[in-house]
Amino acid sequence: MEILKTVRVLISDFEFILEKQNLDLFDYYKYSFAFFIILFCFIMFAFFVGFVGIFILVIFLLLSLIFSFVFVYLIFIYLEDNKQRKISAGLSDLLVQASLFPKGTDLIEIIKYFGNNAISNENLSHEFRICYSQILAGVSVTDALVNIQKRNKNEKLAQIVNYLKISYDSGIEVSELFGKLSKNLINAEIVEKEKQVGLSIQKYTLITSSALIVPLVLKWVLNIVTGFSANSAIDAFSFNSALLDTAKIAIYAYVGELSLITSIFVGIIDGNWKKFVVYFCFICPLAYLVFILA
Repeated sequence: MEILKTVRVLISDFEFILEKQNLDLFDYYKYSFAFFIILFCFIMFAFFVGFVGIFILVIFLLLSLIFSFVFVYLIFIYLEDNKQRKISAGLSDLLVQASLFPKGTDLIEIIKYFGNNAISNENLSHEFRICYSQILAGVSVTDALVNIQKRNKNEKLAQIVNYLKISYDSGIEVSELFGKLSKNLINAEIVEKEKQVGLSIQKYTLITSSALIVPLVLKWVLNIVTGFSANSAIDAFSFNSALLDTAKIAIYAYVGELSLITSIFVGIIDGNWKKFVVYFCFICPLAYLVFILA
């Protein structure tokens, strides 16, 4: 039951993300199938030029079908998460601006000011432009602010919007509070950037290893073994061809698996595991290209 509940929540969240972009599930299926067709063409090309055998062809086709739906799903999730990260990046500027307004400034004027790109963050300004246009259309200020929270699943933004609602509903002056919040947020961002500097070394080491070094070493070893097996004069290194083909399949699978694992770890280092899709689409093709051409 818990699994079904989780699945329903994921589907509901995904439909919400699609709706924000004026799309539906049919569009998702359409984009997924289109991406599968692209992968299908590449796989068939590799088959016809002799890069892969029939067994690997079937496996790659099945995996590409699954991957297409997962890839497009995660792309939409990533785009929404990326938007929310950009919004979060502009919150410190928003807090600073809010703390500088004179006491008694009308909140509607503040919202209008934020919507005019005054905070140098288009994604965040866009949300306040929508809020201001709703207020002009007759929606109450509180409801318009609540709609910002509904459109964006962003805890930091939701907290700031709550303070704006409190300021409007109770008439409490919160400029000083926003000043303190902005300092805390800026300090937290500085600490996070210092942490990312150290993690970047690990990230690029993983990418270089899985995309270049490991495929290159594996291909060199495979070439040496293949050369030995082709030399009938060396009985000690004469191998069964079926065993060698199995080893090739295992290496192909290992390169893909390593690319996937590395992409997930790098995504976690970046603070968003869903970002592994972007890294995987770069690391995996490059790893196979190095392996094939080496």
